[in-house]
Amino acid sequence: MIGQLILEGFAPANLLLATNISIFFNENYISNQSNLAPNKSSFKTYPNPAPGYFKVVFEEALRRPGRAVLYNGLGQVALEAQLEAGSREFRIELSGVAPGLCFYSVFRDGAAVKGGKLVVAGGR
Repeated sequence: MIGQLILEGFAPANLLLATNISIFFNENYISNQSNLAPNKSSFKTYPNPAPGYFKVVFEEALRRPGRAVLYNGLGQVALEAQLEAGSREFRIELSGVAPGLCFYSVFRDGAAVKGGKLVVAGGR
């Protein structure tokens, strides 16, 4: 069936109690926090709200290239940045990305390792 969304572990009766479900999507990728690769790498993203850029900072330098993908509120790819091997800190410029709520996914070794929300501030 095309377009069906299945939330494992939630019965219709308790679905209204699930208040913190984030779904990241585009035509090729759908994810929620529970199916991301566990403990594959530790990193943080900041600032949030982002004033025209945001940083992805890993605890250790990447051994292989990765990528960060930013999706707009419609699930369309707004920005994709390559993360080079050998570095641990990446500054990602947000020029051309419309202000508002976006979602990001960080991929390492072909698997999504973390996703989250990012507010892109206006007036850059």
